[in-house]
Amino acid sequence: MGERLKRLFVPASRKEVLRQMEVNGMPALRSVCEVMVAEGWADSQVDSGEDWTSITITFAPERVFSYRLSPRQRPLAAYTALDAPEGRRSMTWMLSAQGGSDGRHRDLTGFSTEQITSDILTQLEAWRPR
Repeated sequence: MGERLKRLFVPASRKEVLRQMEVNGMPALRSVCEVMVAEGWADSQVDSGEDWTSITITFAPERVFSYRLSPRQRPLAAYTALDAPEGRRSMTWMLSAQGGSDGRHRDLTGFSTEQITSDILTQLEAWRPR
């Protein structure tokens, strides 16, 4: 609970978010990739750049699942009417996850490796055909 409360009031830095991506995000992506390949379920690979990392799972040429982690900046929540306009708010960084069927950005800041793995699997489950 403490880490979650801290995120409400203390802006995360880009450096911290990149550290979380390296320490928690990369192991999560690699573990999913390794299982997919070891079980022979799909071709899978993890790629990364200076400020992003992703997993691509290819079931068939026309069936490709992609999941990406990257830092993303956003304004802090407004707690008073004076702070309400976005231009007046302080900014914070978040660990953004994007992938699956909806393509929306989700805030995974402070998530453990296990929680990120769970998010990947949840998005994969929602994406796959029924």
